[in-house]
Amino acid sequence: MKFYKLALNFVFSLTLFACNQDQSAHRVDPKAREKKSPGVCVAEKILMAPNIVGGELVNKGDGDEKTVVMLMGLESGSICTAAPIAKDVLVTAAHCVGEDPNVLAAAFYPSISCESGFNMTKHTLRVSRIARHSGYDLSIPVDKRKDDIALVFLKQDIPIGYPIYKIADPQQVNESHDMYLYGYGVTGENRGGAGMLRKTTVRSNQYNIQQNDKKVRVDQANSAGFCMGDSGGPGMVKINGELQILGVNSYVQGRDGDICNKLGFQTLVDSYKDWINFQMN
Repeated sequence: MKFYKLALNFVFSLTLFACNQDQSAHRVDPKAREKKSPGVCVAEKILMAPNIVGGELVNKGDGDEKTVVMLMGLESGSICTAAPIAKDVLVTAAHCVGEDPNVLAAAFYPSISCESGFNMTKHTLRVSRIARHSGYDLSIPVDKRKDDIALVFLKQDIPIGYPIYKIADPQQVNESHDMYLYGYGVTGENRGGAGMLRKTTVRSNQYNIQQNDKKVRVDQANSAGFCMGDSGGPGMVKINGELQILGVNSYVQGRDGDICNKLGFQTLVDSYKDWINFQMN
């Protein structure tokens, strides 16, 4: 299938990865399709929904616009988030990717809206290889799964201006370290905002590192956390003035209809440094 057709498929489906399941049922209203610019972007009013709350929108030109990357499923229309750990390697969640690199693209832009100037051809890079941790098992309940981590190898180097992040050492993280989240997900279950980069801060007393479980537990009761589409995105802490990746967003737990406002769990990336180095070398 040609790239243009894949782009059309992405724009028309826009299905979002869920944090508590492998794919959610959130879709763009089919009646609104005729209002889009086919193949290159999505109208902002389609991405947005009434009464959106939580997080701060990152626009083009903002200092934080080049922080993370959007992963786009070209056939499924899925959205996840990733972060560079080498000039041509991204880290994300295992549940965000499959085995076929040809159906995945990485978008280096703060929004897929037409108003932002996004263009599928200009602002995305194709994928050469995917390394998905073999320990991640879809057949068991989400909260019992482990090893939700994957690497995405790009065919080209990341654009100039995007940082290459180090992996944070949990032993250096203490009560003075807030967590910074960036992602392209919705602002809450059954809300809009997918495909538009947002940022928020989780205070140091709202998360804790669970090294035995290789996870980071995030208290999201104060509407600071991650949701559908933010999966695979980094939870970062500032060590010696430098943002480093502590966790990768994996799943959330909460009530139906309000699932993103209770608990979130990330994969503790430091626990997988040997696996990452093996895959990269």
